[in-house]
Amino acid sequence: MDIKEELWQKVFDFKWERPKKVEVLSIDETEPIAMSDCRDEGGGVEIGVVFDNQNIEVFTFFFHGLRDI
Repeated sequence: MDIKEELWQKVFDFKWERPKKVEVLSIDETEPIAMSDCRDEGGGVEIGVVFDNQNIEVFTFFFHGLRDI
């Protein structure tokens, strides 16, 4: 069992079905980012981010700008 599986079982056990794959891209103290396969759409990706208020505003601005591309 690797550390990601152990964390999932010990910390994030909501009694839901286990995800097929989870990739932790950054897990430092400042800006954690997690990426996983989307269970609802084939080939989709779910990305979770954590930012402070100032950085989430910048992220939101650029994220919504992607819709215009």
